[in-house]
Amino acid sequence: MAGFETAGNAICTIWNDEQPIITSDLWYEENSAYFGSWSLSHAVTKEQRSRIDRCEFIFISHGHPDHLNLQTLRNFKGKTIVLAEHYGGRMESDLKAAGFDVAVYPNKKWINLKPGIRIMLFSNELQDSAMLAELENTLGEKSLILNLNDSMARGFSREISQISSRYRLSFYLQLHGYGDADMINFYDEYGNFVEPFAALRPSISSPMQHHARSLNCTHAIPFSGFHQYQRRDSIWANSYLTPIESFSQGWNNNSIVKLIPPFSKISLDGTAPRIVSCNEPQLRLPIKSINESVFGDDWTAKPTSADTNACIEYFRAIKSLQDRFKSINIIFGGDTIECVVNPRLKNVIEFECPRNSFMNAIRTNTFDNLLIGNFMRTRCYNFKASIYSPDFGRTVAKLFDNGRVASLSEIGGYYTFYRKRRGLRDRYSMKLRASWNYFSHFAPNSLRHTIKKKLGY
Repeated sequence: MAGFETAGNAICTIWNDEQPIITSDLWYEENSAYFGSWSLSHAVTKEQRSRIDRCEFIFISHGHPDHLNLQTLRNFKGKTIVLAEHYGGRMESDLKAAGFDVAVYPNKKWINLKPGIRIMLFSNELQDSAMLAELENTLGEKSLILNLNDSMARGFSREISQISSRYRLSFYLQLHGYGDADMINFYDEYGNFVEPFAALRPSISSPMQHHARSLNCTHAIPFSGFHQYQRRDSIWANSYLTPIESFSQGWNNNSIVKLIPPFSKISLDGTAPRIVSCNEPQLRLPIKSINESVFGDDWTAKPTSADTNACIEYFRAIKSLQDRFKSINIIFGGDTIECVVNPRLKNVIEFECPRNSFMNAIRTNTFDNLLIGNFMRTRCYNFKASIYSPDFGRTVAKLFDNGRVASLSEIGGYYTFYRKRRGLRDRYSMKLRASWNYFSHFAPNSLRHTIKKKLGY
C-alpha cells in the first residue's frame, strides 16, 4: 500500500509497500513551543505515532520549535534527520552537537530513499525549506506530495510548478491562516494596541486554492497551522487563530483543486486518492491558561548589569541595524536597557518582556521565538508598527541568528547563496514579490485585504 497522512501541526508521514519511510517536523502535544507560549491544538494519535516510530527518515523544514521541537525529537535518536542546504548550516551543526544523525541533501536533486519513493529539497533565504516526495504505487503510477510547510515556495515556486505539472495527482501542503503566527503584539508610541491584519479574518480558501492551482496541484490539505496559545500573557492571541472550518468556507468545489480535510490518511493505490480515515473530530485539545512562571518567567524581574552588557553586545554586533534604528530598548520589570545603534537616526523599537525568556533568546540566538510567541510587547516609535519595515525581524532572526551573518560584507554572500540556486523565472518572481512587499507596507490593512481579494490571493 502506498500513501501518506498528515497529523499534529506539520507532520506528514509517507509510506510505500505498507512501510512508513519518512515523516516531517515532529511536535507532540506533551511538549510546548516558543517559551511555553504555544501548545499543539490537535493531538497525534497512537496509530499515527506508531507509523512515525517506524520511519527511518525525518525531514525538518526549519528551526522554529513547532517544526524542530527538540523535546519531541529527542525520542528519535538513531533516525536520519534530513535537511536542505542552508547558508551557515546552523541546524546541521546544532543537531549533530545534540547527537543526531544528520543528512544534508543538495537542493533540486532527486534523492532515492527506498524503492518507490524519492525526494527533492528546496531552501530559501528565510532559512526555510520544502520537500517534494514522489511516491509510486502498486500500479506503477507516480504521485507528488508538496510539503511546503511555512515556506510558501518562496524562491522556487516556478520550478516546482513545472515539476508538479508532470503528475496526474499532486498534493499541496502549506501554511495558510489569518497571520497570528508572526509578531502581532504591537503597540504604537502612545501605548495603544495596534489591531493586527488577522483581525480582518481574511479569506483562507481563496489564497489556498489560488496558490495550489498556481503550483499545478490537484489536491490541497490544510497544514502547518494547528496551534493555540496557552501562557497567561499570550492566551489573548487565541482570538486571532484561524478556525479549522475557514479552510472549506468559500471553497470552489468546481475547481480542479480538490480540498482534503486535515489529519487524513490517504491511500494512493487506486486510480484516485482515497481517504481511509480522518481524525480531526477526535483530536481537538482544550485550551488551558498556564502562568508564565511555570516556564521560568517573572514580569517583575529587573535586569542585572550582566544583562545590560549582553543586550548591548548582541544588538551592536548586528551591523546592518545601524542604518535603520536609533536605538533598541528592552524593558525588564519596568527598567529600560537602551542599546544605542545609531544616534543620528530617529526610529526606535522597544521590547517589553520577562527577563528570563529574553535573555535565553539572545544567549541561544532564538530571537524569532520571542516574536512568534506573542507574549513580548513591541512598541515602535517614529515608524509604522512592523518588524519588517524598517527591517528588524529578518535581519536579526534569519541572517544573524540562523545564517550567522553579522557584518555588512557578509550580507551579499548570504543572498547570493540562495539566488544562484534558482532559475531565471523564480528570480524575476522574487523581484515582483519584493516590490509588492515594499509598497503594501504603506497601505492600510483594509486596502491590502481588498487588493488581495481582487487578485485572488
